Amino acid sequence: MLRIGRQIVEALSLHRGLRGDPARREALRLLDMVGIPDARRRFDLYPHEFSGGQCQRLMIAMALAGEPDLLIADEPTTALDATIQAQILDLLIQLRAETGMATVFISHDLGAVSQVCERVCVMYAGRIVEEGSVAQLFFRAAPSLYARSIRRDPEDRRSPPAAHPYPGHGSEPETSPRRLFLPAALFSRGRSLSRRAPSARHIGRWPAARLFPAGAGKRARRAKNQSDRGYAAMTALIEADNLVRIYQIRRGLFAQAHPVRAVDGISLALKPGETLGVVGESGSGKSTLGRMLLGIDAVQGGEVRFEGKPMPQLKTPEWRALRAKMQFVYQDPLAALDRRVTIARQIGEPLEIHKLIPKQHQETRVAELMAAVGLRPDQAGRYPHELSGGQRQRAVIARALAARPKLLVCDEPVSALDVSIQAQVVNMLRDLQEQNGIAMVFISHDLKVVRNIADRVAVMYLGRIVEEASSDVIFHSPQHPYTKALVSSVPVPGKILEGRVILQGEPPNPANRPSGCAFHPRCALAQDVCRAVVPQLRPIGNGRTAACHVVAGEAAAIAA
Repeated sequence: MLRIGRQIVEALSLHRGLRGDPARREALRLLDMVGIPDARRRFDLYPHEFSGGQCQRLMIAMALAGEPDLLIADEPTTALDATIQAQILDLLIQLRAETGMATVFISHDLGAVSQVCERVCVMYAGRIVEEGSVAQLFFRAAPSLYARSIRRDPEDRRSPPAAHPYPGHGSEPETSPRRLFLPAALFSRGRSLSRRAPSARHIGRWPAARLFPAGAGKRARRAKNQSDRGYAAMTALIEADNLVRIYQIRRGLFAQAHPVRAVDGISLALKPGETLGVVGESGSGKSTLGRMLLGIDAVQGGEVRFEGKPMPQLKTPEWRALRAKMQFVYQDPLAALDRRVTIARQIGEPLEIHKLIPKQHQETRVAELMAAVGLRPDQAGRYPHELSGGQRQRAVIARALAARPKLLVCDEPVSALDVSIQAQVVNMLRDLQEQNGIAMVFISHDLKVVRNIADRVAVMYLGRIVEEASSDVIFHSPQHPYTKALVSSVPVPGKILEGRVILQGEPPNPANRPSGCAFHPRCALAQDVCRAVVPQLRPIGNGRTAACHVVAGEAAAIAA
């Protein structure tokens, strides 16, 4: 409701007694300090006129207005894209060096913690279970098994590439037992480590093999399992050919509408049992693409084919009949669930809507679904607000699986969850997919999660796919400059990020796309052809396709 300049001036007035022109000059200095471009022009804009990363910078500017000795940053990068997250982390490091303020950095992203902090406290069920330097916790084997469980290092070949969650859901604060760690660990074999709060020494007594079961070849075993089931030989379950979706955006009742190409000529195919990861910054069109694949958003150009047949028109009887085979998992489970209806009833709704099984057998089917996603029978009668975030997401997934779909589109399904809960949900999705041969489109801006679950990855930028390849190829040797920036921006615990590419600025306004390659204003390798000609997606070897004049030219030179 208030312009951002007024909000910063208010803090300056309350804490430092500045008013009028001095307050405005100081507010503009703070906006420049946190990297808001064209601060004078944007001083009188409202928060909704800024991107998510810029709003986070504005919050930091407001916090710095009082010249604090201590800055408490509570999950400052959780909802941000990898490239914007890297900018904010660098900003916090720079401001700390310039102002000398102390910082408490609260986060469940251990990669971000390892880049920003000197000391780390690991909390569990309201207590600190370990404290030490970043070097002790991340750059060598951590003594605490719980600390090791929440580390996510996809490059560590001594353990599986995924995060390794403890079984169970952790200790709820109101019923937290004296042996805090054991309910989640379940490794005690009937013995307790201690009746006191666990220390790092107590927790560290358990061998790492119990926490990290042998699994370095999990991806290879998964590929073999798909081959044994014959998925690779099957024809594509869903195909998209040159999809286009344009929104008409108008600012004001009588203003002229501006077309925004949310999806601009995307083609892809997905086989049964295969997972396609879709990554990119906010506003790149990932969610719109997911809704178009399900027929929720109308296709304005191109075609979607499911099982070889064109997608029926929205809300027709044919489309409704097809809905049982295609399901959507939303980002916010609390918004996706009806707060007035019990979990069991909501999980069973698809069975009633599509009349899949007799009514007398629905309760048994709901119990099977709850067990499959790790929900207890006593939670059946609970309402959404009575479950944790991870449990609500499990309920949403159970509801999506009720109709035994062939295609599952997951739109940021774990972005709001803690690392250990993320790992539980992702591992559960992968297991259910392998058991049932479900094709899955996994949309996320968290590249570490995508690397863990996806077979192939499509990288989107302003409505187009700029690179597509297998997960291992994308993350080991990205070729497109944008893909390189995304991959190198991801902070990894225990690894110093050298030579990383941090993009400056925000993605261009989709309503005013740059000419030629949309990425060229932020690309260090841009050439004249990039500013004039839109690059087309083409094969560049190693099963990879990319839309880049520079990469295509280098690939052609190598082939010649």
